[in-house]
Amino acid sequence: MKNNLKLNEKFIMTPEEAAEYTNTGTDVIRNLCISGQIKATKCGINWKIPRINVEQFFLDKAETGDPIR
Repeated sequence: MKNNLKLNEKFIMTPEEAAEYTNTGTDVIRNLCISGQIKATKCGINWKIPRINVEQFFLDKAETGDPIR
């Protein structure tokens, strides 16, 4: 069965989906997960990222004006 949820309806995202959702690169999202800046869980070789954590990270950056590194 194909998952027809839109990105803004998904609770858990892959790095690719999070990158598309935030208009950033997949490597940027993966590096933010690896560094712990975005809270995520690694399941085998795959990252599972709660959408709320992605949104919170970018909201915090917008409030402080800090660049994403």
